[in-house]
Parts: sequence; structure tokens; C-alpha cells
Amino acid sequence: MAGLWNQATRTARSSTGELNWNANEGLVTIETPRTQAMIGFLANGERRLNSLMIATPTRFGAVWVTAMDGERAINTAEHILITAVGPSHNTGMEWAQTAQTAPNRTTPYWRVTQEGSSPVQIEAIRGELRVRSQLAERLKAFALDYNGRRRGEVPLKSTPGFVTLTLAPERHAVYYELALE
Repeated sequence: MAGLWNQATRTARSSTGELNWNANEGLVTIETPRTQAMIGFLANGERRLNSLMIATPTRFGAVWVTAMDGERAINTAEHILITAVGPSHNTGMEWAQTAQTAPNRTTPYWRVTQEGSSPVQIEAIRGELRVRSQLAERLKAFALDYNGRRRGEVPLKSTPGFVTLTLAPERHAVYYELALE
């Protein structure tokens, strides 16, 4: 499966167009009917895919939206898993800034000087996540623990064709479920 690298724009695209990498923005996107994701530098205005939109001040992270109903696409799924993870590191992990900077940027590279150990510290993403859904008015949202168990219902705003989930670190959750209840 061959992909396409464009040196002039510093972007790469898979042969199916479902996986894209923008080296200038530091962002990887995945866009399939059942899974949509953004991984990398997120805080640059609203980021959009077909079924996923996020506006966040969280500089770096990964947001995944996955339909959990067999072959159903996100926009028709009755169960959707959302993962919204910011920077993560081991307890006691330390870094040092290097003199090298990223191409086309003034951002310095960092290197790990101390690996640290468990537990892993995970930052939750802050912001608003919109998911396209034909079932928007009937979906409910639940914060999940690290084992996928529901911790409690969370507010979900519905408009025709979309649900909006406010991501807040105070919820102590990086996993959410949207479900038809």
C-alpha cells in the first residue's frame, strides 16, 4: 500500500486517503466511517474531520471517536467511545531542552533525561468536542474509568445532527461513552 509524500507542503497521505500527516502542523488525522482521530498539536483553532470537531486550548494530545456498533458508521452508531488524552508521562520523568529545533519552527527538541516510573500521569484534554450523529437528540454521555466502567452521566448538548461534549479535567476522565439509552 503506497502513500503519497509531498515535500513542498510536508504532508503525507495514505493511498486510501484515510491517514494523513501534516509535518508543518504536527498533526496526524485518521478518517474512516467508524473511527476518526486527531493526534498531535491540537490547539490551533477548531480542528475538523467529517464526524469530529474539536476546539481546545490543550496544546498536544490525541482525540479518538470510534463507533462500537459492528459495521455502523459514527454518524449512525448507538454506542461511541471517545478517548481524549493530553500529554502523558511517567511519575518522576524529566526532560532537558536541546539546542536543535524542529524544521520550519522555532520549537526546540527535548530529550528524556530521567525515565521515571509508574504510575503514568495522564492529562485530560480541555475544550469542546462535537460529534456528528443522526441520533444526536437521543444520545447520552458517560464518563468512563480506566477499565471502561461508567462513572456517571455527564452533560451533553444536542443540536440537529450534532452532540457537543465539554471536556473538563475536573471530571477526571479521558474516556467517554455516547450511548442510546
